Amino acid sequence: MAHEAPATKVKKQRTNKKRPASDMTSASSSSTSGQEGSAAPKPKPSVRSLPGKAHGDHLHLSPDIFPKLLGPLSPAAFLREHYHPKFPLLIKGHDFTSLLDEDMEGGDVLGLLEATPSENISVWTVTGPAKKINTARVQDAGSAAALYAAGHSLYCRAPEEVENVLVESAIAALGLGCRVTEPGVKGTIEGEVELFLSHAGHMTPFHFDFQENVTLQLKGRKRWRLRKGVRNPVRGCTPHYQQVEGVLDAAGEEQLKVHRLRDSSFAFTGPKGEEMVVVVEEGDVFYHPAGLWHAVECLEESVSINISLDGMTYADLFSGALKQVLWGEGDGRFTELIATGGVGGKEGWKEGGGKQKKQKGEEDGEEQPQERMRRLLLEASERLRVLAEMPEALLPPCVWWNSEVPPMKDAAAVGEDEEEEEEHEHDGCCGEEEEVEEGEEEEEEESDDDEEEEDMEEEEKQEEEEEEGEDDFHCKDFPISAPMHGILHRNPLASFFRLDDVVAVQEEGGEGLHGRDEDEEVEYVVHVNFGGSEDLSSVFRKKVWVPRGLGVRVASAWSQVGREADERETKETQEESERQANIEGRVLGAMLHLGVLLRMNEDGGRDGGKEGGKKK
Repeated sequence: MAHEAPATKVKKQRTNKKRPASDMTSASSSSTSGQEGSAAPKPKPSVRSLPGKAHGDHLHLSPDIFPKLLGPLSPAAFLREHYHPKFPLLIKGHDFTSLLDEDMEGGDVLGLLEATPSENISVWTVTGPAKKINTARVQDAGSAAALYAAGHSLYCRAPEEVENVLVESAIAALGLGCRVTEPGVKGTIEGEVELFLSHAGHMTPFHFDFQENVTLQLKGRKRWRLRKGVRNPVRGCTPHYQQVEGVLDAAGEEQLKVHRLRDSSFAFTGPKGEEMVVVVEEGDVFYHPAGLWHAVECLEESVSINISLDGMTYADLFSGALKQVLWGEGDGRFTELIATGGVGGKEGWKEGGGKQKKQKGEEDGEEQPQERMRRLLLEASERLRVLAEMPEALLPPCVWWNSEVPPMKDAAAVGEDEEEEEEHEHDGCCGEEEEVEEGEEEEEEESDDDEEEEDMEEEEKQEEEEEEGEDDFHCKDFPISAPMHGILHRNPLASFFRLDDVVAVQEEGGEGLHGRDEDEEVEYVVHVNFGGSEDLSSVFRKKVWVPRGLGVRVASAWSQVGREADERETKETQEESERQANIEGRVLGAMLHLGVLLRMNEDGGRDGGKEGGKKK
């Protein structure tokens, strides 16, 4: 999400936070009352200010860095008190020495520019009384460094490792978006870390961003002026960028039409009235929410980075889900190209709206274009109503941050482990004194042998994990077994098919993909909710292993499970029947966890009522 194209993304000149309450004042309330002997009104704090790490140790780049940046606040408290109400927060007094020296090239400008993953480095100049920003883009780090030395301020992305760690730490700590359960899958929340190299006197006029922002001031100081903002904006507002005279400002038109959806009086000048002033110093962390109007002035040479988070909204999620359901309508009526011509024409609609008139040659009962659209809208609204009754269809249990399940273990080995534990309880109960009398030398030899044996077992275990893949998901080993009753229904937003149908790979000797015996398990792929993106990327995707035969039943909404279990009682031993039922229960549990199947109530929901679904 590099903000190098102001026409579509908001450029954020960010700075940091520091200073005591006296540096966080309301500009309009800082004057005296004018009466002799009266005390000046107390400045109103503009943002909440809290101390950083009390023990003062250096912050290092690590997966748990973001909770440490919040100082005394827990992530839950930050979400409750600042993120959701969109209330700015200043955390003061961190020590970024290690972060700057070890991960940010020691603050060396040329080193930072050479380490950026940005294709272009933005060079900013400010001109005119309105302080409009002109942006030049250069690709060469040396040229950008020379322009910085000449007095220009720079903007680009921070080194890639810094960006990855900070963004992932922030998303995980706050539980934003969906929990990504498979490496390489695009998450619903994205982010980048921006780098600002600014000279004293550089100013960015009032604007706001559509991303959530957390700034780390690594060096120097900046003064932030804040005004009341727009809550959760769809786009930013960037009037501070210089436009070519006489050329239509496409970005401005795009921003204005979006913001006037909520506020018909929205203007690029921003709200008038009280301003809040915050001075952000070296070591400060400053949360400034999306939509907050802010202007920034660099007070001295400054190096700051900004964690910028953005991604799927509830509107995106709901509209994408509805689109996918409409795509799935069997006759394709919702995926037909829109046609506004043909039958009817301008004479086919009464002035001021109303029922269409028949045209010459028009057959009785022939549907008019406007009537067709009205009918499809009503049908689409009904599909949306059905989705509202099954929210787990949009976001399956596995993507929620609080949905962790116990570690998966081979179900066949569970009974063996229990037997071993029982045997172990009885071992060593007798003859304990006799073992002690044999002397310490034998114990030392056994200890050495045990260590060697443990090392070998650990190496073998690692090799097995590398062969099978650490991320293999075997449904028969799922730790939570679903009860074999209730009504189950296939998720209308889930796609579940054999991986061989895509890859079309079959090894010799009855071995399937990755060497698994297809007589036992078959590899499937699960996709959930992919209607919200142009590239059809899914909110959730995972490859899973399903016992042969059960995958077909899952694909067909798991019909006939109960009946087959009853028949089995007369043909197989009860022990085998219970073992198979246990496996089926685990597979059902996995399918519910992954969102392939949904548990319906007795009324059944969508196509899952007493007539549309079977009790399992």
